[in-house]
Amino acid sequence: MRITGGLTITGGLNLSIPIIYAGSGGTITTYTSGGINYRVHTFTANGTFTVNFPTTFDYLIVGGGGGGGTGLHNPDKRGYPGYGGDVLSGTTIISADSYEVIVGGGGAGGINNPNYPQNNRFYGLNGGASSFNHLTAGGGNGGIQTNTNNPSAPPDLSVSSDITGTSIYYGLPGSVTTPSQIGASGTLPGQGGDGGGLGNFSGGAGYPGVVIIRYAY
Repeated sequence: MRITGGLTITGGLNLSIPIIYAGSGGTITTYTSGGINYRVHTFTANGTFTVNFPTTFDYLIVGGGGGGGTGLHNPDKRGYPGYGGDVLSGTTIISADSYEVIVGGGGAGGINNPNYPQNNRFYGLNGGASSFNHLTAGGGNGGIQTNTNNPSAPPDLSVSSDITGTSIYYGLPGSVTTPSQIGASGTLPGQGGDGGGLGNFSGGAGYPGVVIIRYAY
């Protein structure tokens, strides 16, 4: 929703009133689908979303992905991948006010190095939680160092959404890595990092979460 208008005064003077959109904050994009114009506010870092007047908003809140665990040498084992961040989506009416937006970071991948803190040696760290308007999506759990050379991947609880105008998956889990290879980091919002390959290879980092807010205008 937006407010616009104009005031015409006899004598030819025209005063235009600036457009006032329902919200402000984040990175703003627009698109049209099914004859409806949408305005999208994407937060990839902490910020503030300001609502100028009560409006119906769609939201997508994604926690950060967990980091992958390390591989192990002698005997060779693969690291367990990181879990994808939680995904919350829905539609709500929000009153005029300013709202804090928190975006969870991705968890670091496990590193088999004695100089690293114990909680990040062998194990991937958990992703951070993301939140908006009293709603919180938890971060994905970090992967562990397994006792098998063929661990299963975490459950895929990802969600496909076209809230930005382009359909992608949010909250994907990491994957089991090819032997003798460093685990790849996540590349999509909330994606977990891959587990490290056989032989002390580090796990990949989880990808940060995101908060996306959309409304028709």
